[in-house]
Amino acid sequence: MTGSGFVIAEKLNCEGLMPSNRLQLYFSSGEGVCHTAVHRSDILSHLTNPDRAVANNLHISYDLGSRSETDCVRLHDVIQSLGGGARVHDSLWYIRSEHSAPRVAAEVWSALNDGDCLYVIDATNNDWASYNLHPDVESALAQAWGPTRFSF
Repeated sequence: MTGSGFVIAEKLNCEGLMPSNRLQLYFSSGEGVCHTAVHRSDILSHLTNPDRAVANNLHISYDLGSRSETDCVRLHDVIQSLGGGARVHDSLWYIRSEHSAPRVAAEVWSALNDGDCLYVIDATNNDWASYNLHPDVESALAQAWGPTRFSF
């Protein structure tokens, strides 16, 4: 194989190498060829169901005014309910979620106050959403990254 890309090669049942309901996937890159076997129904389901949820790598950053411990517990519960992940710093979380940046931002914002700021980055889809960012910050982000439809 030359170049990079995916090749799907079905192994015929008569070869005795794989059951006919499995597909071999090969990925070629400059460092060699990777291989995996995937069940045919998984591929067909993904191709025929465009609404099928895909996990996104999301980073949630917020700046809080004064808070009670109860408020912080509620905020952390909301974040953890959106997907598995980890608290990176006091006000920075990583989650892997089927939800988009705007959806996560809306859910997290429900646990915040008007004086707070929220910035959610979707590293999987190169997208972001925010609530209550300073206009200069939002302008700088839009200029460097591109405008977002999800700033509130």
